[in-house]
Amino acid sequence: MERGGTAWANPLWQFAVSTSIVWSKAQTARNHSGHDAKQADKGSKMKSKFVYVVVCLALLAVLAVYAANLPVASAATPPVWTASNTWAYNVAYDSGTGTTNTGALNLSVTNLAGGTSGNEYVTLADYVPDSTRISTTGVSATMKQADMYVNKANMQYTRQYATIVVMGFITDHVNVLYTYNSPVPGWPLNVGDTYSYSKTTKDDLGQINYSSNRQGKVLARESVTVPAGTYNC
Repeated sequence: MERGGTAWANPLWQFAVSTSIVWSKAQTARNHSGHDAKQADKGSKMKSKFVYVVVCLALLAVLAVYAANLPVASAATPPVWTASNTWAYNVAYDSGTGTTNTGALNLSVTNLAGGTSGNEYVTLADYVPDSTRISTTGVSATMKQADMYVNKANMQYTRQYATIVVMGFITDHVNVLYTYNSPVPGWPLNVGDTYSYSKTTKDDLGQINYSSNRQGKVLARESVTVPAGTYNC
């Protein structure tokens, strides 16, 4: 399948979005002819695509909030991870319908020499149960697993690669890239340090192509105690 919007040629995709979002508009379109029907169909597809993007980005945002807080030592040099390193989080997030979903987010190191030049750690993020969000129009998106890439030099995330299942049977893969502007954040970060980066999100089905610019600033250090221990962050 080609990228850039031609995912609509997939009959499974058309069925999923039409049954959950555009049913009423499709019914209206049948009562029109020619140009009106085409315009109604185009508007329905645009609305469906927008809802899909919002739901998927919300899933990735939940992952980023928890995974960005991996415990690391407050030392002059970055910590060295090993293949046995694992982290477990208790998570709670909005289901998208006004209720709260709870579960566990388990992270484990799967590759000690990831990236194009072997300068990144790769961790596998796995929700138990799978993380699902539902839009107000009934579109569901479930995150199965995600690979998280971490730069060894400064412990900043560089990439996420997530598997998402839409409506229970359409599998998509979402790629999130973080590009840091100069000066790139170093290690350790000190109070007052600032940095900026761009975040680009795309998917294999060609439905998501989203970019944003972000800025960060270290405001303070604090001691945080969790079941795994106490960390100076």
